Amino acid sequence: MDRQTNACFRSDSSFGPVVSGCRDDFDFTLAFELYFFLLTPAALFLLVAPTRIYLLFAWDRCVDGLWLRNSKLMVAIGYSALQLTLIALWAVSPMPASAAGIAASCVNTGAGLFIALLACLEHTRTLRPSPIINTYLISTFLDAVVVRTLWLASYAAEDLRNAFTAAFALKACLFILETVEKRRFFRSEHDRALSPYAKSGIYNRAVFWWVNGLLRQGARQKITPKDLHPLENSMAAETLDGRFWASWEKTDRKHRRLIYTFIRALRWDLFAPVSPRLLLIAFTVSQPLCLRRFIQYLQADPEKGVNVGYGMIGAYFLIYVGIAISTGFYWASWFRSLALIRSMLMTAIFEKTLQSPASVATEKAAVTLMSTDVDRIINGLREIHELWANLLQIIIATYLLETELQYACIAPAVTALGSFIAITYLSDYTKEFQKQWMGKLQLRVSRVSAMLDSIKGIKISGLTDRLYAIVAALRQNEVDASKPFRLLGAGTSTIALLPQILSPVLAFAIYAAVTLRGSRPLDVSRLFTSLSILSLLAQPLFTLFGSIVNSRTAIGCFERIEDYLCQDSHLDSRTHDAVSTSAVKRSEGMQPTTAIKLEANDQYLSSDSLVVFQLEKASIGWFKSKDALLANISLSIKKGTSNFIVGPSGVGKSTLLYALLGECPVLDGTILTTSADIAWCEQTPWLVNQTIRDNIISGSAIDEKLFSTVIHCCDLRDDLESLPAGDQTKIGSKGTALSGGQKQRIALARAIYSRKDVILLDDPFSGLDITTESNIIRRCFGTNGLFTRWGTTVVIATHSSRLLPLGDQIFVLDPNGSISDRGSYQELAIADGYLNKTHGHRLPKQTKESNEIHVLIKKSVEQMNTSKKRASDTPNKFHDTPKAESPQYAEKNIMSNSSVYGFYIKAIGVAPLMVFLALEVLWAFLSVFPVQWLKWWAEDNTTHGNKHLGLYLGVYAVLQVAALASSAIATWFAFSFMARKSGLSLHSSLLKATLSAPLNLFSKLDSGEILTRFSQDIQMIDMNLPLQLLTLTQNLFTCIAQAALIGSGVGWVAVSYPALIAVLFVIQRFYLRTAKQMRLLDLSEKAPVYSQYLDTLGGLPTIRAFKWQARFRKTSYDLVNNAQKPWYSLLIIQRWLLLVLDLVTAALTVLIVGIAVKLRLSIGTGGVAVALVQIITLSNYLNQLVNTYTMLETTLGAIARIKKFENDIVALPGATFNGHGNQPPSSWPDKGEVTLEKVSASYNSGDSHRPALDDITIHIRPGQKIGICGRTGSGKSSILLTLFQLLKLSSGRILMDGQDLAMLDQETVRSRLNGLSQDPYFLAGSVRLNLDPYKNPTGSDESNDERLIRALDTVQLWSLIEQNGGLDAELKMESLSHGQRQLFCIVRALLRPGKVVVLDEITSSVDLAMDKLIQSIITSEFADRTVIVIAHRLNTIVDCDRVAVMADGKCVEFDDPKVLLARKNSLFNTLLQSS
Repeated sequence: MDRQTNACFRSDSSFGPVVSGCRDDFDFTLAFELYFFLLTPAALFLLVAPTRIYLLFAWDRCVDGLWLRNSKLMVAIGYSALQLTLIALWAVSPMPASAAGIAASCVNTGAGLFIALLACLEHTRTLRPSPIINTYLISTFLDAVVVRTLWLASYAAEDLRNAFTAAFALKACLFILETVEKRRFFRSEHDRALSPYAKSGIYNRAVFWWVNGLLRQGARQKITPKDLHPLENSMAAETLDGRFWASWEKTDRKHRRLIYTFIRALRWDLFAPVSPRLLLIAFTVSQPLCLRRFIQYLQADPEKGVNVGYGMIGAYFLIYVGIAISTGFYWASWFRSLALIRSMLMTAIFEKTLQSPASVATEKAAVTLMSTDVDRIINGLREIHELWANLLQIIIATYLLETELQYACIAPAVTALGSFIAITYLSDYTKEFQKQWMGKLQLRVSRVSAMLDSIKGIKISGLTDRLYAIVAALRQNEVDASKPFRLLGAGTSTIALLPQILSPVLAFAIYAAVTLRGSRPLDVSRLFTSLSILSLLAQPLFTLFGSIVNSRTAIGCFERIEDYLCQDSHLDSRTHDAVSTSAVKRSEGMQPTTAIKLEANDQYLSSDSLVVFQLEKASIGWFKSKDALLANISLSIKKGTSNFIVGPSGVGKSTLLYALLGECPVLDGTILTTSADIAWCEQTPWLVNQTIRDNIISGSAIDEKLFSTVIHCCDLRDDLESLPAGDQTKIGSKGTALSGGQKQRIALARAIYSRKDVILLDDPFSGLDITTESNIIRRCFGTNGLFTRWGTTVVIATHSSRLLPLGDQIFVLDPNGSISDRGSYQELAIADGYLNKTHGHRLPKQTKESNEIHVLIKKSVEQMNTSKKRASDTPNKFHDTPKAESPQYAEKNIMSNSSVYGFYIKAIGVAPLMVFLALEVLWAFLSVFPVQWLKWWAEDNTTHGNKHLGLYLGVYAVLQVAALASSAIATWFAFSFMARKSGLSLHSSLLKATLSAPLNLFSKLDSGEILTRFSQDIQMIDMNLPLQLLTLTQNLFTCIAQAALIGSGVGWVAVSYPALIAVLFVIQRFYLRTAKQMRLLDLSEKAPVYSQYLDTLGGLPTIRAFKWQARFRKTSYDLVNNAQKPWYSLLIIQRWLLLVLDLVTAALTVLIVGIAVKLRLSIGTGGVAVALVQIITLSNYLNQLVNTYTMLETTLGAIARIKKFENDIVALPGATFNGHGNQPPSSWPDKGEVTLEKVSASYNSGDSHRPALDDITIHIRPGQKIGICGRTGSGKSSILLTLFQLLKLSSGRILMDGQDLAMLDQETVRSRLNGLSQDPYFLAGSVRLNLDPYKNPTGSDESNDERLIRALDTVQLWSLIEQNGGLDAELKMESLSHGQRQLFCIVRALLRPGKVVVLDEITSSVDLAMDKLIQSIITSEFADRTVIVIAHRLNTIVDCDRVAVMADGKCVEFDDPKVLLARKNSLFNTLLQSS
């Protein structure tokens, strides 16, 4: 061997790692390559492979494709055979490091054999390419380095070189085969339908290739929810909910139990991002090291080899591509974990709500938890891993800085420590300030939710302006409460910038001072290497400080949710047992219970039990801290009997039913029940926004014969035939598309259809006309009625006298909360008690004709059976009607960004926006220009040493301080001024649009969809938009400034800018088309989650009574999964975009380095250093820019939804936005004359069915009392809606004191009429406010108080109000029964001026005695007013001046009631006689 060969041989035999004296000193030694490139990867693979093989043997086969499996097997065996050959060749060939070669070949032989076995198992038993094998096969690129060395080495044996090259080729073939994905070989359709992510290999996942299909689809066409990738089974809501509650039960901690529950449930998922984050740190801290080496290369002797330059190009390529790939893996892994946490939180809150007391429905606090708090937790946890990662990076960067600046590294450390202490101290207030803000937010959202639930009553009461003022005031209070939190955010953001801004100044100043007398000034290499290290130090510090504040915010939200989850659950105070008749007698000594007891004692167990409920000295009340509402209640209810509870309004009839249901606590005594199978129908019907049929069957299997029977028994057939879509008609949110009577009958039909053994009914006939009520009574309650034939146990609270003769037992509750009378109807009819006093004028006749009634009922039942037989023989037309297309109020079209931006700019104001942009431009200049100043300083130091140190250092310090000041002012301006102004303006627009919307909108649109705009969308505007706008503009202007600086440093790079801009334009266009759609899908798919949640909140007693928890839970799982898909997909495609941008940055970096290498002699080192330092931060700024822009796009979706909602409301007929119509005179109406001229109206335009009102002509003179009656659904309430301009006329007109109502401003008309709707509405506040909500009560006024007390005393409510605290006490709905609420509203009408009074079923829930009192009040108090009374109780209108009888939307009779009664064929006479 020659001299050169000997030198290479000796060098390659050493460990190295770099060769010396051969291959231009630009290569690793062969020994180093054999140990680290061949031996180490194979050894690591052998450590992992056996465990994986052992696990795979237990898995089932799921993939075919034998040719691919066999190909892998043959190649792996061939590779092993070649490695065996290499063992021999290494042993016999005169090669350096032959021992290492033998060892490497031995280990790789074993690796090849394990690959052969593992590849077969992985291929057939897993859906994706093997991650273990693919990870190991990345070492193929390291093998290529060894191949290069062998072919360059002149001493290498040819046989060994050829064999190694062949082994490398086979390994490369194996690499290619393992990257082939197997989806076309799947054995089951279920596996083929899985998400592309579940079927993708690590290389696919590394570059997010699996996302491209969704992006292509979004770029070409509209994406629907069905097009989204399905969730993996491990991400399904049902799976995660089970994991959560299992961990919750195992976590025994009083403090932060929720956080520890997540750590227990998701430990592996939470820590999965650690590995890619460590890789990212390694690549990141390599940047300044590479920069220093490159600058040294540029400053070195030009004659030295260009190979070093090419090596630097490769090093920069590896570093920046490594940053891109590791960043993608890290965030993809963490986003998946965040999706798991989000799903768990939403399902946990829902599950807890299912277990909560019914009172949670009135608070509606959990709505805020489900939306705002969950979103804030996810935002707060988004950078939680950055806490430890940035801390580690700071430590490494500080060490590197010490190597450059020595003791000067203390300055950044001290600055960072001071900032950390300040931010940590201030962050202690974050939780407190946030709780204040969240409390006000929660209050506003709960008030808006209550407003949406009662929108019809609000409009009829003319309270829209008052509600606008109240909610706007709550919004103002909320914004004011957010001020401390915003100021704290601005302050902490400014403090977080201190290390980034001041650290370079202090570090360079200290270093210059220490070396002032020395000979080591800050040259280009030292200065820019230090600056790059300082950027790696400052950027993590800024993120770290932000993460601290965000994590504190998340912890506060965690605590709020934890408090909710730890609240007491609903406790069933009943004792569940199978009680025999003899056991009832032994139950006197039973002790009270506070939870469900499922007993199986022999003494109680009886298969022929006759008792369903047994109460022994039970005291019942809603609050343990207050006196019981019902005391010493003892009663027994037997199986198959009808039991009626009667008594005056407000004595506790509903409370007793709730106690029987297990919803109201038993404070003393016992309630024993033998039945857990109960149907429930409450006084205010709870229905969900589905079709009528869906509400009735409620998840049960459809039985057409039973369904037809139920429809007949509830007298719904005519109603369904009158509806355009029959029983497929959607009822609207809270049943707004139906009349009150129709809602009650659908709720009753649901209870009957369930076929439960026990049914509890709370005054189900209060909103029904006499005919309908009589039909239902005959068909359901008679001796041959449905309940009797089924043997159903019925317990009903009622005011209906027609029902009483049919009861087996009647219980009379007195005002003291006890049972005053009990017995059969015949017994109580002759007793001197409540029944005799209130129904005395009817009792003799009803007693005498009780047998005749039963005969009549029997005939009716026979007719019903005949009718039912006919119904079963012919198809039901009411459900054969094609399903009506319910208008979907979703964002069908994506609004242009320009219109959305214009809408937002209008909310901010042009002048404030221009000031803000000027501040941001100033910040960008001041943050970038100092780098150029440092270049001039370094170049000056090279020439003059430290001669001009004071000048350069002083100007640099001034520039940095000015940058800090500009940032602080811009942050304060964005957080405090712009956020406040835009938040108030956008909320005002949304609130105004909602209150001005026509009533029919609320029957088509779920209240949950509107509520998400007030909660989620407004919160995004408040919380996210200011920060996103600030970050976007800062990063945008900074990127532009940095690009200019890079171009000035390396001029040839600027030539690439047009191409770079074109690439970025194509990328963002390709991305944005999908992102915008995903943004809207994310927002729209959340709305059903909140809608279902609101429905569940309002119907907890019903859900628990029917045992529907499992069904609602399953629906919640499905809705959460649907909401997760666009949310998670949006995060993933954002990471796709950031990966592409990271790769573009890598390309730009390689271009700069390549130009510098090629133009080494003509390009300035300082300019290259400036460009490369800017590249380090440019990547971060560009990522933040795109990330912020994508998040801003989501937030803009919230603004777009508000704008579209407003635009759609303005376009709807019947909307009152911005006041349509003329203003009447201030005294109007001063007479009270009302005329309806040929009035016709329909709820649906183009309705082919009969109109709601058909050619109605009625003239009402001033001061007349008009009664309107008719069957449920006959058009009574429609007349009311037309008077209040809530139902648009299709023809005719309505005149009031000569003014055409259609020509007047609708809100003014409603405010001038004195209207009371069937569903009363109450404001959150004092009794005084609710009595006279049309004024702005500022305090007590003696004369006014007397007027209020007198009005309350008139309806016998003052004693109750006084007992609860008087006029200034908060009015709590649970303190009033349904009937008392109606009485309270009557007081409101008495106190309100107005010549026209419209009363809709105001006595439907009061007893007959109170009914008489109210009629006398109306007669006396409204003597000089025109009164229109809509009533089902005909006795309430028999004394009116005129009566209008409605039927099928027509006014069939309109005359003096005495005249109508005198006519034998009068419909009014017939109705009255039947009552």
